[in-house]
Amino acid sequence: MQVKLVEKYPFTVYNSDAVKNIGTIAARQMEDIGVRQKWTLLVDKSAATGANSIEFWYKVADNNWVKAGGFHNKCANENPVLAINQIITDKIV
Repeated sequence: MQVKLVEKYPFTVYNSDAVKNIGTIAARQMEDIGVRQKWTLLVDKSAATGANSIEFWYKVADNNWVKAGGFHNKCANENPVLAINQIITDKIV
């Protein structure tokens, strides 16, 4: 079985392959019993703050790729920008 993350802006797989061979998985694996894979993702520095999605796919042997799910990730700016559009004060009498 193979699994992959589909690289889609603003994410890029870093320091590993997007596609990984995880071998054979037994039927009815549950809870913490199973296979875990780890990818390190880079986020484009000009990406807008907010939710972005990344897709996870799998395939068995020579069959077609199957979309297992889309996951939403929140991107946040390391150095946020604060803009003050208006200031309202009380009048001093």
